[in-house]
Amino acid sequence: MSPLLIAHRGDSAHAPENTLAAFEQAVARGADMIEMDLGLSADGQVMVHHDRTLTRRAGIRRRIDRMSAEALARVDVSRGFADVPFAPVPRLDEVLGTVGRSVPLYLELKSDGGGRRHAANRRLLEACLRLVPRHSPHVLASFDPGLVRGAMEAGRAGVLILSDPARFLRLDPRERRRLHAVSARWDLLTPSFVERVRRTGTRLWCWTVDGSEAITSALDRGAHGVCCNDVAAARTVLDTYRRKDPEQADTSRRSERPPARGKTPAGGAVKRWRRGGST
Repeated sequence: MSPLLIAHRGDSAHAPENTLAAFEQAVARGADMIEMDLGLSADGQVMVHHDRTLTRRAGIRRRIDRMSAEALARVDVSRGFADVPFAPVPRLDEVLGTVGRSVPLYLELKSDGGGRRHAANRRLLEACLRLVPRHSPHVLASFDPGLVRGAMEAGRAGVLILSDPARFLRLDPRERRRLHAVSARWDLLTPSFVERVRRTGTRLWCWTVDGSEAITSALDRGAHGVCCNDVAAARTVLDTYRRKDPEQADTSRRSERPPARGKTPAGGAVKRWRRGGST
């Protein structure tokens, strides 16, 4: 199994995250899959944006879920990238109709927890199911096991994102085996956790790593896919890793002791995380 390069919010090191510009650049630079974050606009459209508000990306203190899709299309979220003249908040259907025709998409449904008991979560899941057909190459992912369960019950590929391994261990063994993948924070890749995932036959991805030593360390420990910000640099690392030892590129049997929590493998870089996790 060749390691999978997952572009974190697109080629977010070089283009505004979660925009068509970042996604198109990720495809051009060799991403195998593109990760993005989903939420609903005020009029029920599935929008691609990580934060609740536009403050960080556009300097506007307004909530995404209180603006229409039409209004969001007029907002420029290219802050920090002077070479990008204008980048609006895209709709998921736009992304599916463009880059979604070139590579599989890793679609993270944002949730505050509570699964389908919460009306907002149900609306988001239902809207995504309408846009992402059965047997598509795209995956529906979430930190919320209830949303992942709903996706799988509807016949979609489900990915459970983890910042706490206990969430995986609390799943019924049959549910673990149904998962398309587990996407774990990089420092959870302990030998015992990797072995537990391996026994289910489930793919193991990790987030978010950049730099040669960090990516190589994640692969050596057992990751089948790595979520990275700098696509071109990561592509070089993964290609070198595969050429160096083709058999080693099947990472399903590999595991090593990870660095202490909060520390980075030498020469690498990982995304800072908040309690509860964030991809």
